Amino acid sequence: MDIRAALKHLVEKKGSELFVTVGFPLALKVNNQIYPISKSPLTTQQAAAAIKNSLSEIENDKFIKHNESNCALDIEAVGRFRI
Repeated sequence: MDIRAALKHLVEKKGSELFVTVGFPLALKVNNQIYPISKSPLTTQQAAAAIKNSLSEIENDKFIKHNESNCALDIEAVGRFRI
């Protein structure tokens, strides 16, 4: 799963949030409605890999230690996202 591609999809749909949740499909929040963008629920390994690939090493270490993240992800020609 590519978080950057999912965030691009989020922007195209004019959504406000991307949900990466173990046991549920990847989903977008658009106009206060939740829409799955995949059919398969995420495994723990898939969610962890998606997060790890989206954060810097320092932010990933903070996420592992505190189970939360508060940083920004810039994607050229797409936007800046709060993680």
